[in-house]
Amino acid sequence: MNTSITMKDIADVYVGIDVSKSHLDVGLYPGDGVRRFRNDGAGVGEMPDWLSAFPVALVVMEATGRLHELAWRMADAEGLSAAVARVRHFARARGTLAKTDKIDALVIAVYGAMIKPVPKQRPDAATERLSELVARRRQLVNTKVAEENRFKSLTMEPDPTIRESYNILRITIVTAITAIGRAIDDLITADETMKHRDELLQLMPGIRATVSQTLLAELPELGQLTRRQIAALTGLAPVATDSGAFRGRRHIIGRRNQIRNALYMATLSAKQWNPQIKTLHNHLKQQGKLPKVVIIAAMRKIIVTLNAMIRDDKRWQSA
Repeated sequence: MNTSITMKDIADVYVGIDVSKSHLDVGLYPGDGVRRFRNDGAGVGEMPDWLSAFPVALVVMEATGRLHELAWRMADAEGLSAAVARVRHFARARGTLAKTDKIDALVIAVYGAMIKPVPKQRPDAATERLSELVARRRQLVNTKVAEENRFKSLTMEPDPTIRESYNILRITIVTAITAIGRAIDDLITADETMKHRDELLQLMPGIRATVSQTLLAELPELGQLTRRQIAALTGLAPVATDSGAFRGRRHIIGRRNQIRNALYMATLSAKQWNPQIKTLHNHLKQQGKLPKVVIIAAMRKIIVTLNAMIRDDKRWQSA
């Protein structure tokens, strides 16, 4: 009697996608088949027909900047749950030391079956465009700061040609930053939901336009998660380092650095002008907490409060 198991007998199939610039290796678990597709419109367009033969429970792809974007769009268009994760440490834990695209695709699929990461909702077109604009403004601001530091580092009166080149570049960068900022304002104003959330966020003292715009662009999950989830997602939840009788100091693990940088700047302002954050800051400081601990606690309080404001559609209250 034939007792072999086929894909028809399997309730859930997990899809792992190893992403590179030129191609996508797609692995299935259960199963050991791996198929390669080109990482372009035509190649990704062939994936739905192939995947339709399997009861897909979850599609997991490794975070690769923008290279996984087409695969993510495909999953969203086909109504497939998709998650973006980093799985290399998982592979090492399983003893998988070899690394090829096909092996990686299968490891990612196994990761999806065992860990079952929370699917990540793909941002809408307006949020994607806002994210690109905010990222570009950040790049230009960093370039401007770098140029200013280079100019300040000169040990003597600069050559007129050097001064002129600096001034030309600085004017160009500032003009570009202004244009990007105008485009961001126009985009938010044109989207009613985004405009309402932007206004809501800026009601909290310490949250200025640039911080609010960064949150809208880089944290679309805001308002959809619990207080613990939003703190963990932004890397502001303390992580235990205990072993046996040893009780290590709690520390945070980096997640979305751009969000944390924005919240840090907001906290510097909020501890002066926001009554809640000022009270918390002074209380922890009087308890003798380290300055870094005090700042992180204030940042966590800010993001948790903003998350609740967006979730409940409520204005900021000082008490």
